[in-house]
Amino acid sequence: MTLQAERLVKKMRSDPAIDFQNDWKLVTLLIGANDLCDWCKNNRLYSPKAYVDNVMAALKILQQKLPRTLVNVVGVLNVPEVGVLRGPVCDAFHLLFCDCAMFLNNKDKAKFTKVTQDYQRLLETRIKSGELDLKPDFTAVLQPFLHKTRVPLTMKGEPDITYFSPDCFHLSSKGHATAAIGLWNNMMEPVGTKKTAWVPGSRLSCPTRGKPYIFTNVNSKKGFQPGRIGNLYKSSSAGFSINKQSSLHLVIIGALVVSLFASFQALN
Repeated sequence: MTLQAERLVKKMRSDPAIDFQNDWKLVTLLIGANDLCDWCKNNRLYSPKAYVDNVMAALKILQQKLPRTLVNVVGVLNVPEVGVLRGPVCDAFHLLFCDCAMFLNNKDKAKFTKVTQDYQRLLETRIKSGELDLKPDFTAVLQPFLHKTRVPLTMKGEPDITYFSPDCFHLSSKGHATAAIGLWNNMMEPVGTKKTAWVPGSRLSCPTRGKPYIFTNVNSKKGFQPGRIGNLYKSSSAGFSINKQSSLHLVIIGALVVSLFASFQALN
C-alpha cells in the first residue's frame, strides 16, 4: 500500500490539471476484503494488526506529502455476507477467489466474523486516535457505512443479484451508486453517529446552515466552534466551510465520490 500511496502523490504532482499546493483533494480508500479472503491461508500475514499497520503506513505517507487533503477511509464490509448469492456461477467464483470466507460451518463463520469485526474496530480506533489530525490541512475520517451492510433483497425476499457484478462479489453499477450515496451521506454525519449500513433508495444528504461542512474527527467534537483554531475552518480539513462560491464545489465533489468509488472498484 505504501507504494500505491507514493504513486498517487507522484501522479498528482505531475498532473497539469492539479494545482498541487492549493487545490483541495478528496481521496477515498477502501481496502481489506482481499486480505480477509486469504486470512485462513496465513492468519499472521493477514491479521487485523498487520492490516491496520499497512493502512496507517500508507495514510502517513499521504499525510506527509499531500497538502489540503481529506481521506475517506471506508471500513471493510462483512465479506461472508455475499455468500448468500448462490448458484453454479456464484459458487465457482466464491470458491476461486474467496474460499476462506465462503461455505463456512457455524463455528468457522463465527471465527471469521470476529476477525472481520477486529479489522473494522482496530482501523476505526487508529483513525480516531488523532495521529492523522496533526496538520491544519490534512485529515482522515473513518466512514463505516459498509460495516453492517447486508445484501439487498428482492420483493420476493431473495438476494438481489442486480447489485453485484457477474462474479457475485464486486458491485454492479447499481451497487456502486448505492455505495456512493452511503459514502456521501457518511461524510455529512458527525463522527460517532455515522450510519453503519447502506439503505438502498436513500437520498443524498446535504450540509445544514448550522454545520455547513464535511464532518471530521475535529469538527465532530462537542463544543467545536468554527474559527477558533486560526483558518482551520475555512481553509483546512477540520472545517470545509461551504459559502456561496464553494457550495457548487461540494456538489461536484459529490459527483466525483460517485464516479471515483466506481472507478476504484473497477480497478480492483
